[in-house]
Amino acid sequence: MKVSRNASRAMLGMTAVAAAVSASGAVFQAVATERERRKHLPPGRLVDIGGFRLHMNEQGNGSPTVILEAGLTSMSAQWAWIQPELAKLTRVVSYDRAGLGWSDPSPDPRDAHTAVRHLRRMLDAAKIPGPYVLVGHSMGGLFMRLFAHEHRADVRGLVLIDAAHPEQH
Repeated sequence: MKVSRNASRAMLGMTAVAAAVSASGAVFQAVATERERRKHLPPGRLVDIGGFRLHMNEQGNGSPTVILEAGLTSMSAQWAWIQPELAKLTRVVSYDRAGLGWSDPSPDPRDAHTAVRHLRRMLDAAKIPGPYVLVGHSMGGLFMRLFAHEHRADVRGLVLIDAAHPEQH
């Protein structure tokens, strides 16, 4: 079947309109995100871990330190309802992985080993010693399992909340 010249032009025009709408939507989203970021200051502090900064929200005092790890694309604000309650009992740290929430993006790969390495560097840079009780939600559970495996001597407990697991499809 032969496509007429007018039909080809119409298809090309519709493709151009769709591309323009998509591009303007992406620009709008980037501008709106930056405005929101300026309007809502981070509840914690930014910790330099060597070339970029991770946002960390530390509350409470005592030991062990509870580390709260959010789901795959979630941020530390996910824990805003529970962190203050836990902080009545001990020190509690939530944070945003690189590129999420108030944290800077990182040139490193986005995988579990990198997330664990970044968390360890942040805890060291912020001078937050173990022992730790690790709490991971969703994909954060997978990251906390790996952290517990790699830093066994520093971990006193592991709490998994609806966590992903290595054999999940």
